[in-house]
Amino acid sequence: MKAKGGLDTIYSWKSSLETSDEIFLKKLLDEGGLFTPLFFADAKIKLPTPLIDLLLKRYNRESNVFDVRGKTLSVTLEDILYLTHLPIDGKPVLCKESPSKEACEEVFGNKAAVKIKDLESIAFDKNNDERQRKVAVLKMIVGCFIMPSYNGYEVSPTYVELLKDLDEVPKYAWGSALLAFLVHELQEINKKKDGINGNLWIVLAFFFVRIPTLWKIMGITELSERTDTQPLLSWVLKNLQKKCNDNKGSYVKLVEAFLDAEDVTHEDINWRPYLCCKLPNTLQSQSDSRRFLRLGPIFNNNYVVHHRPDRVLAQFGIQDDDISISMIGELDYKIKFKDNRGKFKRNYEEIFKRELDLYRRNIMLLVYEVSDDDNFESADQEENDRYKEMARLILNAFEEKSAQTRNNGHNSRTCTMRPNASIINNNKKQKSIINSKQTVATVMKQEEIRNWLDLPYDVTANILNRISMADILRKTQKVCTAWYKICKDLAMWRVINMNDLWCYSAMLSITSMCKHAVDRSQGQLVDITLVYDDNANLLQYVADRSSQLRRLELVNDYFTSIWSKAVMKFPLLEELNLYKIKVSKEDIETVGRYCPMLKTLKVNEKASCLPILKREESMMSYNEIAIAIGQNLPELRHLEVIGNNMTNIGLQAILDNCHHLETLDLRGCFNIVLKGDLEKKCFEHIKYLKLPNNSLEDCPYIYEEASDEDYNYYECDCDGCGLFNMPQADNYNFADNFDPYDIDAYNDALYDQLSRQGPLR
Repeated sequence: MKAKGGLDTIYSWKSSLETSDEIFLKKLLDEGGLFTPLFFADAKIKLPTPLIDLLLKRYNRESNVFDVRGKTLSVTLEDILYLTHLPIDGKPVLCKESPSKEACEEVFGNKAAVKIKDLESIAFDKNNDERQRKVAVLKMIVGCFIMPSYNGYEVSPTYVELLKDLDEVPKYAWGSALLAFLVHELQEINKKKDGINGNLWIVLAFFFVRIPTLWKIMGITELSERTDTQPLLSWVLKNLQKKCNDNKGSYVKLVEAFLDAEDVTHEDINWRPYLCCKLPNTLQSQSDSRRFLRLGPIFNNNYVVHHRPDRVLAQFGIQDDDISISMIGELDYKIKFKDNRGKFKRNYEEIFKRELDLYRRNIMLLVYEVSDDDNFESADQEENDRYKEMARLILNAFEEKSAQTRNNGHNSRTCTMRPNASIINNNKKQKSIINSKQTVATVMKQEEIRNWLDLPYDVTANILNRISMADILRKTQKVCTAWYKICKDLAMWRVINMNDLWCYSAMLSITSMCKHAVDRSQGQLVDITLVYDDNANLLQYVADRSSQLRRLELVNDYFTSIWSKAVMKFPLLEELNLYKIKVSKEDIETVGRYCPMLKTLKVNEKASCLPILKREESMMSYNEIAIAIGQNLPELRHLEVIGNNMTNIGLQAILDNCHHLETLDLRGCFNIVLKGDLEKKCFEHIKYLKLPNNSLEDCPYIYEEASDEDYNYYECDCDGCGLFNMPQADNYNFADNFDPYDIDAYNDALYDQLSRQGPLR
């Protein structure tokens, strides 16, 4: 079967522009948005048709899923967002007018500009208006990447209506349009056609992201490192380039043998592959979990938005021009059905009702009735609170059912439970969450029995993942077989927070539980927080088993002697947070050498209120950490050095070397005097700057030990001394001949006095 990936055309255009007009190409790449597919064409790569045919054989047209030995996988909006970095929320890709060559004449001055070669001549001609050239490139991308046809020669003039206003282009949900077109065209599989339309690179990347074992089968054992600056599809193509250009396709039989093998397990599939992936700032708002919690792509993104938007509009009228993709489905009354049977003889109204009902039943409490006065958007914290409340209801329902079973003398493993009505009606916290700005739709009557097994796997996993680690180990995994499998899924153990375990410290070994959680992650741990544990070997245990770690947070000086050795085994580390841990210059050099992807560093400790020593060797010791950071970690984006003793010299070293720094936290750095050029440089180059005197209230682990209320402040007037906010010496009975710059004598006198008054806080 013929198929068209479209990337060969994009690569050809990009290569030509690199040669003829590099400045214009750089403008396109810098704009991003719908120009993002230009990033994917770094090298000439052919769509591996034999492998695509093999994957498409597993596609079920009725349910829009791929079947791999009974495990069903569906390409979702989440996959599109992280694979392509194209927006999945925004204005639907619908045109109000019929396709007309007059639109091409309006923009290009040529009615015939519907073929790729015509667009190429427009885009490459430097004498043309820049707007014309950009629209030509966008039209090519729409025709070759968003909605490609297998012949690859023409682009419908319809889309010029959407592209002619460059300011409006980023507002459309191009990612949703890509998925809609792909799913719509996959319906044509096995219909004796010469080829198939749609971006089949998405199908290929989807399988390799969801089933990591395929990399090994393809003979790719060492993957190149992925950065967060480009979409995931670019990284996949880079690693598959050589194999995709293999005309013989010798690897296809190996892949087929694996997909047909009976020993394909639940653990072979990565159900949540994007936990450690980051999105550009412009797409952060797109990662709303409500759009992802579906069995598959819902109706409006599969059928309403397809390759002939003018014909769709003849069947569906959208009353509100400002409606966005995320609203359709909740605000279904906006869609009006004019003609129930379109070109493909589908009863769209019936399909819509069926999928909308499925959506509502599966999401349960997440479906809202939104009135005109309601605020549709909710904060992330409110979203998390709702999930936690749902998880709490499930656990309470299970415990109630278990108690009933014990009282009745039954030994049942069923997961069919009736939620406790008193819990639902009397739980004040739940009422405050649900009734704050939105009202929950009545999906099921309270007296009905709800079968929790009807929940989609991803929805259940998302709910259970918000339960504490200790609760999962002690209760949740014992509910039923289905929940046990979810709790065993390595995706549940990619984030471990030791803070969750302290409430059980009297009953369980915290260290043992933490090690057990690390074992369950099976090497896929990406985020761990270790706090107040006197077993330094625990960190080494993590290091030996977690080479994929992206974030590490350590609290307390128990880890001082071992943490720098452990980070040598974390080459993908992006964030390192150290609280109340002694750090040396050599430690920073080790981090710079072994953690090249580090973007965030927090080295926070309790602020010192001792005066600085003017001796040269003392000044060097104060600044050696800051200087080491500047010399060894130039790629840092976020830096916190709360309580550091550095002076202006150290701060200058950081600013001179860390050119990408966006966030700098200097709270408690009382030896710094911000004035003159240094102050100007800080405020000009740092987006988010916190000054030495700013409150520590939002700083974990430090604030509770160093509250501003425990200090009696005065400003030091020593010549050249930057110290301020130091406890008044008059409060302490120092000897008359006491020298404040004799650090040893100062410590002895100060702590001797404080030993009788309580700790200096």
